[in-house]
This record gives sequence, structure tokens and C-alpha cells, in this order.
Amino acid sequence: MAAAPDLDEVSAYQYAITEVMMSFAAVAKSVGIDVGTAPNVPSPYQSFELLALFQHYGGETSLLDWTRSPLVAATFAAEGDDSTAICVWALNKSTFGLNGSLEHIRTDGASVELVLQDAPIERNPYLFAQSGTFTYVQSRNHSKTDKIDWEPLERLHDYSAACALTKIVLTRSEVPRLRELLFRESLSKAHLMPDLGNSVRVAIQRCLLPEYSFSLLGP
Repeated sequence: MAAAPDLDEVSAYQYAITEVMMSFAAVAKSVGIDVGTAPNVPSPYQSFELLALFQHYGGETSLLDWTRSPLVAATFAAEGDDSTAICVWALNKSTFGLNGSLEHIRTDGASVELVLQDAPIERNPYLFAQSGTFTYVQSRNHSKTDKIDWEPLERLHDYSAACALTKIVLTRSEVPRLRELLFRESLSKAHLMPDLGNSVRVAIQRCLLPEYSFSLLGP
């Protein structure tokens, strides 16, 4: 499914990601993995389960991952090399309308909204382990001048659109201790993205923290 050259930016993106998702579904099926039904029209959001799977296994999409658990958010924030402070962004669901969208998210008044949407968890163990959900930015303007909204979501915090975002920061000196506390609650990348590869990475990470390596073993 090749995108026609005269498509606006939004439609061209939808054609492109739909083509990739169809290929993803076909390859998964060929190796005996059921990932659900691929979209048959150039709209990736009509196969939201497949889009979420594609995102969680390394594909690039317009979705932004969120979690209902502040501890899960802290676990992902604590990943890294301890060289900087970490932060967690909290999204205020009460600012979304009954249709699950937040309007007026652009300072220039463009017709763009932020959509909050769940995906099925039956075929997505990562999503289940993370208590996950998603947002994506959607244009409400269907003219041929549609453009993808590339502005960072932090702008909601910068000009406080209905107080949608809150930023919580933790200094880097506290990150090792945070990791220890999270692991005691069975929270690490191995717990939230359960596979042997992540188990190996977390095991090595623990061994590189001598002040906590033994205490983290637990009973």
C-alpha cells in the first residue's frame, strides 16, 4: 500500500504505518504468533490492539505509553546510568472529556486534541504487566493542509492546559535507593517486560550495585 504523492502529511503517515502493521501481522502469523487483525483501511487506530503490540515490541508509532501505576512509572524513570535527575509525568485524567479527548492543546489554537485510549491486554503481556494505556495526538482538521503535530507534549505543562500535566523530579543521588525499593515491590524492567533478556540485564545491573546486591536477593 504505497502512499500517493499528493497526500497531506497526516494521511501519508497513516498509510505508511498501516502498511508496516500489515507486514508485522503477516510476519508474526508466518512464525505462528497471533497478533490480531491488521487494518484493511489506511487508519492504524482502527486496529488499536495491533498498533499497541507493534509499539511495545520496538516499533515506532505515534502512541505515547502511560501507566495507571505511579510505581511502574518510577521504575521506567529509574532506568539509565544515574548521570542525571529523573522525572515522572502525571497526566490528570479528569481534564479529558467524556469522549476521552483533551482539546485546545496547542497555544496557536490549531484544531488538535490529545486522545486517551486503552488497548486489549490478552495478547500483550507487557501491557498487562505495566497497567498500561496510551495517548496520541489527533488532528480535527480534515483539510489537505493537515500537518503532524510534532510539538513535545510537555507544552501542556508549560502553559498549563487545564492543568493536564504535573512533573515530579527526583535527584540522581536517590536513584539507586529507589531501584532497591522498587525491586522489593517486584518492580524492575524484568517484571514489567518479562522475558529472559530483561532478566539478564536486571541481574547484571544488581551485581553492579555492591551496596544493594545482597539485600536485593531477598528470601
